[in-house]
Amino acid sequence: MREGRNAIWLADRGWSVTAVDFSGIAIERARALDTAGKVRWVQADATTYQPDEIDLALICYLQLSPDERRSAVRAAAGGLAPGGTLFVIAHDSRNLTDGTGGPQEPSVLYTASDITADIADMGLTVLHAGELLRPVDGAERPAVDCLLRARRGSSGG
Repeated sequence: MREGRNAIWLADRGWSVTAVDFSGIAIERARALDTAGKVRWVQADATTYQPDEIDLALICYLQLSPDERRSAVRAAAGGLAPGGTLFVIAHDSRNLTDGTGGPQEPSVLYTASDITADIADMGLTVLHAGELLRPVDGAERPAVDCLLRARRGSSGG
């Protein structure tokens, strides 16, 4: 959760935000940063948490095993309202050999194609799926991230 910075940023821009993290410590740190109390903080497991009719499901750097990742992505996507967007950004598999930073455990790295496969039967339209090179301060090379943006149809299908 990076102590809730993304959630607070969205809330500061008018979004109604529920932020989920499995770590009670992360939730407490995030609450401390959320001085205006704009975010609803929930301690839960992203692989089983079921959002209800949300406009945006944002998954940032959730580096899990393939089965856990698939469960988390599908749970988030399953809660999208008609017209809702799923946005996933994470350390790409290629980051291990060609990028900077991130987890060094290959089993928790993935690609946009992996996420696309995770949601293939969920009635979402993939609007973007690919790599993103992200500059890292002080590093000789950028980090390699994967990025996916998908939308649920306006009819919910």
